[in-house]
Amino acid sequence: MCEEKPDALLAQETLRGDPDQFAGLVERYQVRIVRFLAHRTGNLDDARELAQEVFLRAYVALESFDQTRQFSTWLYRIAMNLSIDFLRKRHAITVELHPDAARDPHTPLGHVLRMERDRRLWEGLRALPDDHAHILTLRHDLEMSYDEIAALLGLPLGTVKNRIFKARRMLGERLEESHGSV
Repeated sequence: MCEEKPDALLAQETLRGDPDQFAGLVERYQVRIVRFLAHRTGNLDDARELAQEVFLRAYVALESFDQTRQFSTWLYRIAMNLSIDFLRKRHAITVELHPDAARDPHTPLGHVLRMERDRRLWEGLRALPDDHAHILTLRHDLEMSYDEIAALLGLPLGTVKNRIFKARRMLGERLEESHGSV
């Protein structure tokens, strides 16, 4: 039933007063959002809790969703923002200043620097057109193969590879323009 309906239609039907349609969106994206958040937080329990908050916020803010864009990209933006807030709160500790700390991701400084890099990457990603941001999210955050992305988007494999190449190049250019380098 919900599997065949496009995301935008499920969102429209939810806004028209059928909250069961939103359950279809949750069912469709829950595993992927939890996986994405687990990768970001390093903790499956935290990821599950955050995923519930992601879907709650998406439901509450559904009227603000621009239906000309990809629902999944909008949902991942909510998840990314929540994970950044979560990590900031969890790691609001004093930073030890040690020469190797910046290179070690397990130190507070290494974590802060990694968060800053992630924030800059996320800003660059948000500046890309939705289709470019979406395909990079599928490839890098969800670690989908080129074949999986091609099947998901209904595109030839060569087109997927080309779009990922172009999206990476655009992201690199945007990061250079706004931040110098990553």
